[in-house]
Amino acid sequence: MNNAQIYCTTTELAYDLGIDDNPGDLLPRIRAASAFLQRRLGEMIPVTEARAFGVQGAGDIQVDPLLAITTLVNGNSTIAAANYELYPPNRYWTNGCYTRIHSDYVAWDDDDIVITGRWGKYEETESLGTSGSLVDASTTLLLVGDGKPLAAGMVILMGTEQMLVTDYGGFTSGSAPTYSGSAVSVANYYQVQRGVNGTTAAAHGASIISRYVVPYDVNFLCREMAGLKYMIAKSAFSGRTGNEATGIEYYHEHPKAIEEVVRNYRITRI
Repeated sequence: MNNAQIYCTTTELAYDLGIDDNPGDLLPRIRAASAFLQRRLGEMIPVTEARAFGVQGAGDIQVDPLLAITTLVNGNSTIAAANYELYPPNRYWTNGCYTRIHSDYVAWDDDDIVITGRWGKYEETESLGTSGSLVDASTTLLLVGDGKPLAAGMVILMGTEQMLVTDYGGFTSGSAPTYSGSAVSVANYYQVQRGVNGTTAAAHGASIISRYVVPYDVNFLCREMAGLKYMIAKSAFSGRTGNEATGIEYYHEHPKAIEEVVRNYRITRI
């Protein structure tokens, strides 16, 4: 599976740092920060796959953080959605997950339950207000109607396929501003990694493009960590500012806020 748990964009990070957007320089720092956060938090962008579970005696199925079920197979039988319920009823938080499946009608197989669906702790999308096309399932150059809303580091959705935007691909004249406020050309082609997070690549003709949005605290923490990695790599910055007279302040690649954010998405099974 092509994992694309990326929690901020190069445009956001460039703005934070006061520099112009350079995906080749910034995206590796974002990937590293996002990978660390994924290990601590779990997936904050949906992953599509089949997972197997069993039941210890009679009772409900305890599952990994689950966002939606496509099919649920119990032994040799596919169970209709009307015959089971997901808990907690209102998810753990807005756009959040479930962790338990209950049924009053199904006798669960002890060790042969296969659930295909979308997994993770969070799922939210927003339309980018533009469309794009890809002539087949292997093309990696995405043509878009309006390139201003896109940025490297975005995980986008076209149909049921997720893609990771990795770089600019070609430009037309336009008026997208840089950090300094000057107008630059606008990309109408973007390089993308196809079929990420367990989805299947397909041809797209003038399909609406949406992007995945992670919670603000996760996005902010990713930007903070990636920015510190960039500063350390590009300068003599050692993670320390100030002096003994004015006071010394230390900055770390792993900010203190990590534990607070982890607590925000900690699951107590219900």
